[in-house]
Amino acid sequence: MIHILTDEVYAVMCSAKTPLGVNRKQFFLAIGILCHSYWVLGALLGSLIKFNSQGMEFAMTALFIVIFVDQFLTFSTKIPNVLGIVIGAVSLLIFGPKNMLIPSIFMIIIV
Repeated sequence: MIHILTDEVYAVMCSAKTPLGVNRKQFFLAIGILCHSYWVLGALLGSLIKFNSQGMEFAMTALFIVIFVDQFLTFSTKIPNVLGIVIGAVSLLIFGPKNMLIPSIFMIIIV
């Protein structure tokens, strides 16, 4: 699973309910394999199809916002969400927008 785990797979696994009578590990493995195969297929087709992707920078930001909101609404404890926001904001204030990522990741791991 570690070789096929992506942001998308993680997001699906956090919200997916294993159907009755289905092995949970096999269910998650199938999700990971399908997502990974879509990635590979997309990479192959993407190398054949040329288009201007300028202006699509918002896609990753939108993906993380959707994952954040889904987790915020799904889980009863809000502590990880609040800590992530607070630590991110503190890192932004202390280190600035260009240098905040690594310190905030370390602080989140420590906390």
